[in-house]
Amino acid sequence: MKRIELLAPCGNMETLYAAVSAKADAVYLSGVSFGARAYANNFTYEELKQAVEYAHLHNVLVYVTVNTIIKESEFDELRNFLKYLTEIFVDAVIVQDLGVVKLIKEEFKSLVVHASTQMNIFNKLGASNLLKMGISRVVIARETPIDVVKDIVSTDIEVEVFAHGALCFSSSGNCLMSSVIGNRSGNRGKCAQPCRKNYSLYDNNNLLVSNKALLSMKDLMTIEHIPSLIEAGIHSLKIEGRMKSKEYVYTVVSSYRKAIDAYYDKINYNLDEETLYNLKVTFNRKFTKGYLLNEYNKNIVNTESVNHQGVVIGKVVSRSNKYIDILLTHDIRLHDGLRVNSKEVYGIYLTSMYVNSNSVKVAKANQTVRIFIENNSLVGDEVVKTTDKLLEEQVIESIKNNQFKHHINLSISMFVGKNITLTGTLGKKKISVSGSILEYSDKCLDENRIKDQLSKLNNTVFKVNKIDIYSDNSSFVRISELNALRRELVEKLNKYILSSYKYNTLPYTLNNKRVNYDNKVEIECVTSNNEQTNVCKEFGINNIYDINNYAPRITDLKNNEQMVHNLGHIDCSKVISPYFNIINKYALDVIKDFGASKCYLSTEMTLDDIKDLDLNNYDFPTGVVAYGNIDLMVSKHCIVGCYKNANNKHCNSCLTNSYYIKDEYNNKFDLILEKNNDCTMRILSYKKINMLNSIDILLNLGIKKFLLIFTTESKEEIKEILKKYYNKLKVD
Repeated sequence: MKRIELLAPCGNMETLYAAVSAKADAVYLSGVSFGARAYANNFTYEELKQAVEYAHLHNVLVYVTVNTIIKESEFDELRNFLKYLTEIFVDAVIVQDLGVVKLIKEEFKSLVVHASTQMNIFNKLGASNLLKMGISRVVIARETPIDVVKDIVSTDIEVEVFAHGALCFSSSGNCLMSSVIGNRSGNRGKCAQPCRKNYSLYDNNNLLVSNKALLSMKDLMTIEHIPSLIEAGIHSLKIEGRMKSKEYVYTVVSSYRKAIDAYYDKINYNLDEETLYNLKVTFNRKFTKGYLLNEYNKNIVNTESVNHQGVVIGKVVSRSNKYIDILLTHDIRLHDGLRVNSKEVYGIYLTSMYVNSNSVKVAKANQTVRIFIENNSLVGDEVVKTTDKLLEEQVIESIKNNQFKHHINLSISMFVGKNITLTGTLGKKKISVSGSILEYSDKCLDENRIKDQLSKLNNTVFKVNKIDIYSDNSSFVRISELNALRRELVEKLNKYILSSYKYNTLPYTLNNKRVNYDNKVEIECVTSNNEQTNVCKEFGINNIYDINNYAPRITDLKNNEQMVHNLGHIDCSKVISPYFNIINKYALDVIKDFGASKCYLSTEMTLDDIKDLDLNNYDFPTGVVAYGNIDLMVSKHCIVGCYKNANNKHCNSCLTNSYYIKDEYNNKFDLILEKNNDCTMRILSYKKINMLNSIDILLNLGIKKFLLIFTTESKEEIKEILKKYYNKLKVD
């Protein structure tokens, strides 16, 4: 059985060292562009090279994220970046944009491609389509349950799943909320995390829940389920956290390493209190086993707080305006970080504390500690530890004392009149370096001194098992020459290890399935009820989509549905929805190869972005959403069911009532609750798209299809809207 891979996040060199020291099998990281964590530190070109070399010398693979959607104007910069990644021998690139996959398969064939979770692959068909595109691994959408993952594994594609860390509320790749609200696109790596804001829930205009973090997911933790994940055939377990600290990376990776190794060593693993404490104190928003392991709906979100929860270490038992007394349940130390969950939450960095009026560096569990700080605390307030200084010091020491070594054997040949030769054996590979021709001397170095010099490899990734010395005991050898030979041999061994990191890739085998299509100017509609549908029919609209079939889907399509949203749906003659995130011509080429009949571009495109596509010289029916409220999120979590305290959704409240949420600015987001789609919840935009005043520009740019989305509009409103668009477009 091939061992499952443990994949760690790295936002900078410091966290890379932490991941390697914690015995990750692979790391994923980003350059300064094209990564889905634009606000992480990320790696410059030179740092990327250093990172790859450091990781490879430690037997760790490196995957680089290129997992944003790419504008047409960015492809020259992207080519330069991809070229550099091939030159430094990264092990794979993680990609969201179908167009980037096409570019790589045409121009950078040595690069291995992994499909990002942002591609929203959640079924066997999606995985099979990835294989046709030459993609060797899929990072499964985080909404996918373990039974479906097993089915995807049967396609022979490598399957990677998130095992620990932050979760998105929206289905992977289908979140437009940050883009619409703050003009910061999650698909472009700039998510402002609106799911971590507070919202109020309304039922038929009646307030149900006020100012709670209704969309804030708990953090994923699967460490107690490692055997089930391994036995499902999963190839890689991924830790989230490219914006997290080195302490977080080291702690989480080393904890999962222990659990994984226990499985293969046939040791019964139980999550102990120390490991759980370490996982909590480095970062947690409370934990859930997630959709992957079929968590109950009510256990998915933490509506009370979006912040790091820390570890509860005591309660306030007395106070004044100048101090608080805390009865401890855990030890605390100077330089720990604490937070008091009072009416006004506040943090403390411990620079002094007192037990029985004595200043102490450590206060123990069951002691009462006094901390002098101006405060408005109340007796009974909970106190949590948010950073642990001792743990930080232990992590720093572990990184500093990284024990990984390649074990080598050395042999040295020293004979008068011949070149001194040092040979290193790594596995089956022998590498030799030679020095000067040796002269006679009656004062030779003894063997212990020679071995001592050759063994000085502390600052390298090598450790000597044994040293064989072949000598006539009459040759003169300088210490400086031994040192030079050792350094030269280490350099050649490094190059040998680095040169071995070259991988075969899968070819792009997708057949050209292009079909005949109609490229005339056309209005199409999405409707929410029969009355709206009948109005559209009266106007002669040929293609009308049910709103429940239009929205991004995280389940399989029904046979009669023509609008598709990802590779798990696509088939011949299908219509590509805006949620496919198509924004460049390479991506248009891919969906044409799949046999699509037309494509609606991403709603995140500007007029300038569309202009760059040069659609007047591109033969394929391409359209835009011209009117309506788009879906900002689609989620497997139902906040109504959670409020109703339904254990696992199916409260049936959506059958009679209508619901919406409001944000802090009083913006109203209607909810569509799909009872017949496993209680999937959709959040509609509070802003209506209306491109009426841009129709002439869009026509000149080559746009031929115009999609109008009707949600709450009345019969009369729809008639008026259709009249305006018919007159503007001059549609027959």
